Amino acid sequence: MSSLTVTVAFAGDCPAAQVTNPFAAAIDLVRDAVGALAAAPTGLAGETVLDAYAALGLGGGQGPRLRLLTDYTGEKEGVFAAWRHGANGPVHLVFPHIDERAAGDPGAAWTDAPASRRPGTRIDLGSIGLRPGDGVTVLDGEAALAEDPPRPPRLEQTRFLIRWADLLVAAWDGRAASEPGGTDEAVLLALGKGIPVVWCAADDGLVRLIDPGRLWPGTTLSELVALVSTREGRDRITPPAQAGRIAELLLRQLAPPGAADRADEDPETEARRAFPPPGAPGAPEIRMARAWRRIAALLAGEPAAPAPEAPDGDAAPGPPPATARQRGLGILAAEAQRADRLATHHGNLQRTVQTLLFALAVLAVLVGTLPAALPASLKVALVLVEFLIVCGIYGLWSRQVTASHHRRWSDLRRYAERLRAMRATWPHGIDVADGRAGPPGTWTEWRARAVLRFVGPPTGVLDAARLIEDARLARDEADGIILGQALYHARAERLNHAIAHRLEVLEGATFKVLLACLAGFLAAKILLPLVVPGFALPGLFGDALLVMSAVVPAIAAACLGLEAKVGFEELARRSRRFGPEFERLRQDLAEPLGPSRAAEGLREAARLLTTDADGWRDGLLRRRLAKL
Repeated sequence: MSSLTVTVAFAGDCPAAQVTNPFAAAIDLVRDAVGALAAAPTGLAGETVLDAYAALGLGGGQGPRLRLLTDYTGEKEGVFAAWRHGANGPVHLVFPHIDERAAGDPGAAWTDAPASRRPGTRIDLGSIGLRPGDGVTVLDGEAALAEDPPRPPRLEQTRFLIRWADLLVAAWDGRAASEPGGTDEAVLLALGKGIPVVWCAADDGLVRLIDPGRLWPGTTLSELVALVSTREGRDRITPPAQAGRIAELLLRQLAPPGAADRADEDPETEARRAFPPPGAPGAPEIRMARAWRRIAALLAGEPAAPAPEAPDGDAAPGPPPATARQRGLGILAAEAQRADRLATHHGNLQRTVQTLLFALAVLAVLVGTLPAALPASLKVALVLVEFLIVCGIYGLWSRQVTASHHRRWSDLRRYAERLRAMRATWPHGIDVADGRAGPPGTWTEWRARAVLRFVGPPTGVLDAARLIEDARLARDEADGIILGQALYHARAERLNHAIAHRLEVLEGATFKVLLACLAGFLAAKILLPLVVPGFALPGLFGDALLVMSAVVPAIAAACLGLEAKVGFEELARRSRRFGPEFERLRQDLAEPLGPSRAAEGLREAARLLTTDADGWRDGLLRRRLAKL
């Protein structure tokens, strides 16, 4: 199973007479295009797109893998046969209606509403030639019809197909269908999402390519039908498909940022080869990362939380999964856990090192001013100590900068939160990127979508009752994606504000101490001799004041620098923004809760979570270490 998986959706009815030539030719073109995509360079030295996907470590296949995603009718037997003949990869079938007698682990499903009881619409899944590795997803069409207003089950099925597709092959007559969810809407939805369409034109027997970039944004179905209604319009808008052109369009969507035509788009690309860092962190790094919990607790005035286990770069495998759906969720959970543990490690390490650098800078100032207050015989020794401290500061800074911990921290945190959102939405076949046109804008988003593409659609019955229950858990449970985030932001706002306040108090206190010392020194030098004739302040006080005049401002500068680099008050403000947003979403998901509102609530919660992570990633440059 290759990490580079390309999902080909098929829409339309394709009688046996039309399969041999147009559909088989279309699949041959797609297979050649995916081969060219896999061999395309990414812009990093000697790396191909296939190499970039293989580096994810998700599959062990040697080449790219195709997946056919389609609905099922008796007329599609020829489609499956043509697909199987080319040994192209697994087949994933989507049905619009649940069979009540097989709910949970479907042995049968309906291609039309069960109430119609039309012959041939109940499909025994054991009799249609599914193989190991194939998948079946059954949608809850009855629940969609029961909503107010009702949602057409076939349109929901079509939306599901396009949601998971990288490419659409359509057997279409170029006309508008009489009912919602037809091939015409599949073509329009795909083009609106930026997905290329390989069109098997039923009336002229040609395989054409509809490039979404050739159409105006917002093109309507009637406009599209009018464009392809004449031979002249077809030839201009939908030229004969070529594997090279299909590969170019796929490259835009599937290649990682940093490909030759997108080299300057993504600031994460620079560190991509080392993401996530190979191997487990060393013991000194782990101890330094754990130290931040004690430092933060001290600054916030709270008891230190127990340190988590050291990140080892791998998540616990857990119990053997029972179904393909659980396997997919297990992959997402393991990848999310791994990224979260590593992000926490790098974040704590970065903060500890920055605090230590500022502390060493204050110490260097102290040692540098001590020769003015101590015997001259100690001057060389103190200068040597100061030199060693400065060298230590540079060495520690250089090591962390070389390892790009700040970049890894930003990348891993954004990636972990994106996967966390996926864990909530994937079991129901939805994602925050649904309907989003264009390639991923960052490397972590590309990686997250690559994982989602590898896992593929969830299998089994996607019943509305389960969706509604999961939305309720997200809304009401402390570890849910909605209430959990609201509680997290409430605590984060309190903690970060407390740390920022204490740093501000410490900085103000150092200023007051210095002001008091200067005022006292001036009073002792100027006023006391007037009251006590002959009074002379010992020279030791002047030397001590000289040291304090250098050290106290350095402490204040360190407090300001720590706030500027970590941004505690900025983090508190962001929590004050997002906490109420999640709380508002909780209120919006009030009872009664239907399947559409439940799905939108989960998607909106995932969007808020990833928006928060995007804002965090944008602060990358600020998190670079400062030496002094």
